[in-house]
Amino acid sequence: MELWNRKSERRLVNEAAEKVERAHRFPISGRAAYRFSHEAAWNDGRVANISCSGLLLETRESLRIGAEIEVQVPVVNQSFGIDSQMHCRCTVVRTAFQDGQFAAGARITAYALGSAELAL
Repeated sequence: MELWNRKSERRLVNEAAEKVERAHRFPISGRAAYRFSHEAAWNDGRVANISCSGLLLETRESLRIGAEIEVQVPVVNQSFGIDSQMHCRCTVVRTAFQDGQFAAGARITAYALGSAELAL
């Protein structure tokens, strides 16, 4: 029987972390607009990739972890010739600065497709 100690606790935490599967990301590299929740002004950005649970938003400014943002991503269906928007409500969960560009990993908490914005 193994007694509890910090070393065994770290080993169990590391083993659990290794088992977490990340959602498959789809590279889209497209323009996007974002704003902080409850603000009127939209800012320009780019979505580098998207998954079923989140997106990677490239911006000109650093975003605070925990910030609530809204993101609009153009959606084009070339088969049917339909242009639309995906409106996402997100929470910033990680940030980075690389190659002169800020990036924010954001968890999608709600989304809607079409011309209507999400009700706040």
